[in-house]
Amino acid sequence: MRRFLSVIKYTLLTLLLVVVIIPVLLYIPAVQTFVCDKAVSYLNSANDQMNFSVGKIRIGFPLRLKVYDLDATVKNDTTVLFSFLPVYPSWFLP
Repeated sequence: MRRFLSVIKYTLLTLLLVVVIIPVLLYIPAVQTFVCDKAVSYLNSANDQMNFSVGKIRIGFPLRLKVYDLDATVKNDTTVLFSFLPVYPSWFLP
């Protein structure tokens, strides 16, 4: 019984740390760049009709997403460019 409670305690502690640490890590610029690069490479490999590139991405507190140098190119060379694209949640707008 004591071992069972110990396993439950460490499992809950691990889940709590994961739930707290991952959102905190997303506010670090190096982690944001890493996650952005992985997401763009996955998006480009999954979609053969378009090619995406992102200069940099910044997440500010609370939930302010800023995307710099977003480029989306379709196969027939139609290009959509955004030098700066702020994204705010709908409840955040005035």
